[in-house]
Amino acid sequence: MSNINPQNIDGTYPIAGQDNNSQGFRDNFTNTVNNFTFAAAELTDLQTNAVLKASLSSVGQTGTPQNNMGYTYITQPQLLQAVETINAIGNVVSAFTADWGTGSYQTVTLSANTSVTFPWTGLTSGYYAKMRLLVTPSTSPLTLTLPASVTIGWNGLANANVTSSTITLTTSNPRLYEFSTSNAGSTVMVVPLIQS
Repeated sequence: MSNINPQNIDGTYPIAGQDNNSQGFRDNFTNTVNNFTFAAAELTDLQTNAVLKASLSSVGQTGTPQNNMGYTYITQPQLLQAVETINAIGNVVSAFTADWGTGSYQTVTLSANTSVTFPWTGLTSGYYAKMRLLVTPSTSPLTLTLPASVTIGWNGLANANVTSSTITLTTSNPRLYEFSTSNAGSTVMVVPLIQS
């Protein structure tokens, strides 16, 4: 509840046509200053903590708001047309990084045997997160080496070698893998969504 109290300012004071006590002026002025102080503090708190769909240009904010929810609960949301951020890594010929902190959907084109690392930037252990990686080989066969942290799900991968942590891509068809963790990437599970 707001601390602003418009009722403590006497809008009928001073009374026209008569001598008015100066204490009424002082009370109104003090209450006005107090209310402005409360308003400034509450607006600053809102600007700092509110979820925004656009920058507050009236106070000099620019760019896209970064609504970091800090693991705050959002209970019973009804989502309509929800989207996820895509990170298009591009064409790679050597080791590359697919960072969950840059998007929960990543795309990459492989032109040579390569390896991938998975930083889970910004993720705190004890929370479950997943990232999908769409891998398109520009030629085949190629091998993709997964990080040593990927220890669960190997038995579901086609053309996988758990000993060398590799997947052999025998055609140029796209593959879609889902990687997930509940301990900030210390242990990662892989699930093939599209593989051929």
